[in-house]
Amino acid sequence: MTIIYFILSALALGVLVLIHELGHLLAAKAVGMFVESFSIGFGPSLFKKKIGNTEYRIGVILFGGYVRIKGMERNKKKDSQISEESVYDIPQGFFSKSPWKRIIVLAAGPLANILLAFVAFGALYLSGGRNKPYSEHSQIVGWANPILKEKGIKLGDRIHTCNGKPYLGDKDAFTSALLDGHLALNGVHPGYLYGAPSEFSVDVSFDPEREGVPCLGASYLLFYDKAPLSSQSPMINAGLTKDDRLVWMDGELLFSTAQVSKILNEGYALVKVLRRGQEFLTRQPRVLAGTLGMSAYIRNELIDNQYEAGIKGKWTSLYVLPYAINSYGYVESELAPIDPESPFPYIEDRLELGDRIIAIDSMPVSSSIDILRLVQNHKVTIIVQKMQPDQLVEVDTSVADTRFIESYDSRDLLKIINSLGSSEEVKTAGQYRLLAPIQPKPWISIYSEERLNPQRELAKKIKNQDKQRYYLEKIEEEKHKLSLGIPLQDAIVRYNPSPTYLVGYVIRESLRTMRALVTGQINHQWLSGPVGIVKILHTGWSLGLGEALFWIGLISVNLAVLNFLPIPVLDGGYIVLCLWEIITRRRLNMRVIERVLVVFLILLIIFFIFLTCQDLLRSFVG
Repeated sequence: MTIIYFILSALALGVLVLIHELGHLLAAKAVGMFVESFSIGFGPSLFKKKIGNTEYRIGVILFGGYVRIKGMERNKKKDSQISEESVYDIPQGFFSKSPWKRIIVLAAGPLANILLAFVAFGALYLSGGRNKPYSEHSQIVGWANPILKEKGIKLGDRIHTCNGKPYLGDKDAFTSALLDGHLALNGVHPGYLYGAPSEFSVDVSFDPEREGVPCLGASYLLFYDKAPLSSQSPMINAGLTKDDRLVWMDGELLFSTAQVSKILNEGYALVKVLRRGQEFLTRQPRVLAGTLGMSAYIRNELIDNQYEAGIKGKWTSLYVLPYAINSYGYVESELAPIDPESPFPYIEDRLELGDRIIAIDSMPVSSSIDILRLVQNHKVTIIVQKMQPDQLVEVDTSVADTRFIESYDSRDLLKIINSLGSSEEVKTAGQYRLLAPIQPKPWISIYSEERLNPQRELAKKIKNQDKQRYYLEKIEEEKHKLSLGIPLQDAIVRYNPSPTYLVGYVIRESLRTMRALVTGQINHQWLSGPVGIVKILHTGWSLGLGEALFWIGLISVNLAVLNFLPIPVLDGGYIVLCLWEIITRRRLNMRVIERVLVVFLILLIIFFIFLTCQDLLRSFVG
């Protein structure tokens, strides 16, 4: 199938070029120009046939094409005795026609590409659009870079605009940060469980090349029942069924797999606290006792509790909460690290003097001994939601975010959350149910080491030793991370904007990219040449006709924008020359024009060779 997809990709690129050159051909004939030859591809002919006065041919190198119009190129052998201006006097020649007619011919190629894009996007629209994971087109923040979090962005926030433009998904945040060097985000904190929605506005400098991805879209985190669970999965006996959705874990509503992994590997204890008659949940770090500064009295109390709890080992290797806690579970003071320069877990909500700890990880406690015993092995508390069929029906992306926010029933969810750690714990409420506490395991304890071999082999193919070492180390690091050992999938939504919107959007983004390249805001690594285009089309075909149509339309618009650039040898460059002729009312000096064209042609060839080499390096080196 890979070969078939490659052939289809090459054909698609050929069609893009064919349509472009066909636009020039038809326009030239329409205004009365003599077309000498029409070629798809360069180099020696694989096929050629003369029809009327025009020779039609297919070249060996299919990545390109041309239309040769009489008088556009001076034949130096035949015309060495003819003045430069005589090209204007060649019957049916390109320059013999008025500048406006020449502009029509020059613009016809890019406009034909835009027309092709309308056809591709139109076919996609009529077929119902593309089915995509909700996270790809979600306005809801599923994961946020720490830089955005520091500015007030919260998981679950809904972003309405990004740098003054409508926000359609995390790709907009990445592109805007890359092209503009900053993010101006406006939106709403929905207030899922507590309080009313409130607006927010954030403006922050952000460089993706240095700081990574700004944010990721929210996901439904649905249990994928078609993949069998590993016998070593911590969730093997959790009773998960089709359309169960992970919605809450250790005090947080869940919005992405990245957030789930973060909660699991932070290992914070879920602590229920009684403060001035009010109960609330908070996440508190579990730290090694040996890293905290303790008085002799507190240390001796800890050793006594260790003995009473039946925990073996040195007291310095015990996990504790960073507080002095008396025998009844009351907080007496906060404990600081011995070395203030050493990394210490972040505490969002610090416990206060007089707070009483009444539950750890949803288990009731009545003494400091119970607390010490339970913090040694962290178990996560998870609430799942049984999604109904109507909640997972494919909907358009325009309404998907509202549906996502409204999928939470705060009343039923809070019934379970507020009862955690009490003698009257609520196990089910409406669509929600509480799972038994789960002990996460390292990934390698759940799955076979062999599952990592394909990733290792890919990493070993990277020629850059530093990059290879980095990815191999990441693989080794990931396998030791804690996991629930369950496959999760997202809900599917329908992305089907109008052809007019897509064409306009691609034109705007193409122009933004061009501007960023000229100003140096982005570098060449984000560009692709013919090989990269074929690779993109190959991926599109492999994902289905809808994806292929989308990428054909997108690349066709980009080719149109590229050809309209006012650069000599491109259509836009010739159009500028024609406009100059109209303004000055003087014929062009063809000798000067030819010299300029030769220089820019050489530069263009070098540029495309560079992009091709870059594409090949991406494909074979990494």
